[in-house]
Order: sequence, then C-alpha cells, then structure tokens
Amino acid sequence: MKRHESLRELSQEHHLGLVEARALRRAAAAEPQAAAAAARRFLSFSERALTSHFRTEEEVLLPYWSRHVPADDPLLARTLVEHVRLRRAALEIGGQLDRGEDVRGELGRAGELLHDHIRFEERELFPAVEQALDEAELLAIAARRSGDGPRCAAGAPPPRSPA
Repeated sequence: MKRHESLRELSQEHHLGLVEARALRRAAAAEPQAAAAAARRFLSFSERALTSHFRTEEEVLLPYWSRHVPADDPLLARTLVEHVRLRRAALEIGGQLDRGEDVRGELGRAGELLHDHIRFEERELFPAVEQALDEAELLAIAARRSGDGPRCAAGAPPPRSPA
C-alpha cells in the first residue's frame, strides 16, 4: 500500500510491531520459561518502540487530523482506546512477571491486540488521515517528526476550508 511520505516511517514501525505481535502469539503457546523471555522482550519493545510510536501519533498525527473530524470521531476514539489497552497489557505482563505468574495468556491477548491495532491503523486510520489532510499539513507532520517543524499546534498550518 502506497503511503504519503509523512506516514511512511510510522508504517515501517508498524511492520516491526507486526513482527512483535507474531512473536507474542507464538510465545503464548510456548513453555513458561520461553514465554517469560518473550514477555521481557515485549516489555523492552514497549518501552522503547511503542512509547515513542504512540507519542508521535498522539502528539503529532492525531492533533492535525482532529482539526478535520469531530472530537468524538470513532476512528480517533478507537486509536486512543487501543493505545491505552496496549499500555495496560504491558503493565499487566510486567506485573505477572514480577509476581512469577504465567504470562502466556496475557501474551496471546497482547499479540492479538497489537496485530489488530496495527491493521486498523493501516487500513482505516491512515487512509482517513491522508484523505482529510492537504499536502501542507502532511508535510508539516513529517517536519514535526524530524524535529524541523513547529512544536505546538498554534504553529501548524491552518486547516483547509471545507469545499
């Protein structure tokens, strides 16, 4: 699927997330010791990759797009709710590891949630963003991701006039 250049890096990160989701689902069927090792890898992935990815979507992508949709838009709400669910899954997995509990069930659920969330963003959210934003707004997202753009919504280009 061809993505606007401003969203390509996020899509590439999604590929890494799909690899992690597959590993989580496989670990759910593994021996407890192997599942615990996979859980530790997921927590590391969550801490370094998911946190950064979610921050970019929540602080850059969604604010630009939200100027074109109602505040209670179902795609916007679903994105944010799923981010919370994935963060909560990481917390639960970490707690289970700390308590020496079997993490396999939670790994399977987290793997499914991560997979489904990424597919949703690629198939529904990103196309909606690309359709709603004009070229200047999409380029502003890329600039903010690279650190070259304005740091607050006030510095963002004005939204297009409705047709």
